Amino acid sequence: MVDAAAGRILVVDDDESVCRALSRLLRSFGFEVSTFGSAAELLASGPPDDTVCLVADVRMPEMSGVELCEHLHASGRYLPTVFVTAHGTEGLRSLVLEGSQVLEKPVSAERLIAAIGVARRQRPPHRPW
Repeated sequence: MVDAAAGRILVVDDDESVCRALSRLLRSFGFEVSTFGSAAELLASGPPDDTVCLVADVRMPEMSGVELCEHLHASGRYLPTVFVTAHGTEGLRSLVLEGSQVLEKPVSAERLIAAIGVARRQRPPHRPW
């Protein structure tokens, strides 16, 4: 089990069933989880300071997961990210930001937890959400 005191995972996916499934999975490992159906919904929410990782779908209407992260970084906000996609990862790695990981849907629990573990270690303590 993962130490839940370590923080919160934000899940952004336009597919409600994916949000529910990832939320259940991550909660089963002891994480607190907040889900969002779009990048705009996340940006409007004012996410909590205890966020340790963002899990974002690559392809979403209006603003992709990659564009969301670019927007956050341009605003001076850094959040380690695990991208998930149903469209294959070939060629995608060059589009994502340094330090991010890309997992193909359906995402296995083991790979997701491992990717989040890496992301958690990458979060600089002096650069909050």
